[in-house]
Amino acid sequence: MYNMLILLKLLKKPWWWILLLCVPGVNALVLAIINVNVHFAFGKRKFQDVILAVVAPHYVFGAAAFQEKSKWVGPLVWKNKKEKGMIREWGDALLFAVVAAGIIRGFFFEAFTIPTGSMEKDLLIGDYLFVNKVAYGSKLPQTPVAVPFFHNNIPGTYIPCYLEWFKMDYHRLPGYQDVERNEIVVFNYPAGDTALLGNMNGSELQGHNYHQYLKDEALFLAGGDRNKLASDYNLYLNQARVNLIEKNKISHMNLKTAGWIERRTDKKENYIKRCVGIPGDSLQIIDGRLIVNGEDAYLDTNAQYNYRLRPNKTTVIRDNFKNKYKEKYDINPTDWRSSDRYGRSYNGDFVVSIAQKHIEEIRASKQFDSIWIPWKKSGYYVEDEMESRAQYLNIFPNHKLTEHWTEDNMGPWYLPKAGDEIELNEFNIAFYRRAIESYEKNKVSIESDGIYINDEIAKTYKFKMNYYWMMGDNRHNSLDCRMWGYVPEDHVVGKAAIIWFSKDNEPNHERIRWERIFQLAH
Repeated sequence: MYNMLILLKLLKKPWWWILLLCVPGVNALVLAIINVNVHFAFGKRKFQDVILAVVAPHYVFGAAAFQEKSKWVGPLVWKNKKEKGMIREWGDALLFAVVAAGIIRGFFFEAFTIPTGSMEKDLLIGDYLFVNKVAYGSKLPQTPVAVPFFHNNIPGTYIPCYLEWFKMDYHRLPGYQDVERNEIVVFNYPAGDTALLGNMNGSELQGHNYHQYLKDEALFLAGGDRNKLASDYNLYLNQARVNLIEKNKISHMNLKTAGWIERRTDKKENYIKRCVGIPGDSLQIIDGRLIVNGEDAYLDTNAQYNYRLRPNKTTVIRDNFKNKYKEKYDINPTDWRSSDRYGRSYNGDFVVSIAQKHIEEIRASKQFDSIWIPWKKSGYYVEDEMESRAQYLNIFPNHKLTEHWTEDNMGPWYLPKAGDEIELNEFNIAFYRRAIESYEKNKVSIESDGIYINDEIAKTYKFKMNYYWMMGDNRHNSLDCRMWGYVPEDHVVGKAAIIWFSKDNEPNHERIRWERIFQLAH
């Protein structure tokens, strides 16, 4: 550090640049600037000299030290703006803006857009909010050398915007609070460690859950027979891996992919949900009712469920009717569904996502004979003839052992906390294997004589990290922990802070939602 301070003094740069060298990501840019200025100080001031200083800094210092023709001419100092020129002046301003914005975005606040309706009606599609990264402690970048302001790929391409070979382990700066139950949290998508690159019918598949495609492919190879799949699960799973990874194809979708890419934790897709379970909690869901440590969990009045509505004889569901419900209850016209995903008619009924605060008023309107929630009871995915895809594999822990679980009826299960030492058995290893193997970087195998961790038989396991449970407020239209399990602490990005802009993009109802701007996200 002292050596760098002397170098900064020689180059006539401010001493506090050394602080920027302590910031991962920003330090790579600042170091490149210093290298260029060293080259300048030895009279190397052509465009090709700048490029050389950036791509081969060690050569620059070697040449300065050992080439006889190298002479110190002093740092490049502009006497006035006119001498510096407009291009260089704006270049310096832009460079400072990139560095400053990179620090703010990486360690303090980052803008986030709500792309789906999983948090309706608390956070709406078209909301733009700031995420507070300081609250829980800012994460140091695990892939610090990256193109500024891009998350994982250069837009419109499959080209990563970061250097994969330069990596750092997980570290987090101190925050001023822990993740608390019922807070809205932004986190890295846990199942996004292996991302699918491809396009189907014009729809981008990038970032989708590889693990679910793998299970679906295994079921396809088993002839769609759930019992046959269960009888030799590992055999079909290994065959599916060959298809997906080596052959880059998904047979059950007749799709040739563009390949798969592994992603570091900080480069996985960002998701936003409500934290409903914290480390040490025991959870269960009974008919959609979340129970935490034996008590009913908090449910926001804006939370939505899919209700089935049976119109009475005088109610006609047309565009005008839907528009009135949009104006009064903020129910989008596109949310009225008259058939299920298999095309089976609801026989005149509609399934509509409705916020809890409106349901009694809608009942009182007497425009519907019946209003109820069609809960998926335990065993639904095993007993329903149309559920031939072994849909229970989509429900955590994605295993035959819990085939009777559904998103509305599942559990109980436990959220590990750092330091917990849990006894392992053939049942609970289904819940903890991914955490032990993928998140805490251990080798896990299940043999006839027991469970092996790092090639040693293990009766217990002591967890290194805290784990959380995240769910969307739009309970029947949310991809959340019910599908892929725990969120580790190293995936937590920050706390939803404030909505700075909001726009309704519903067809024929487009407008800026002025009433939501500068509201707190809660």
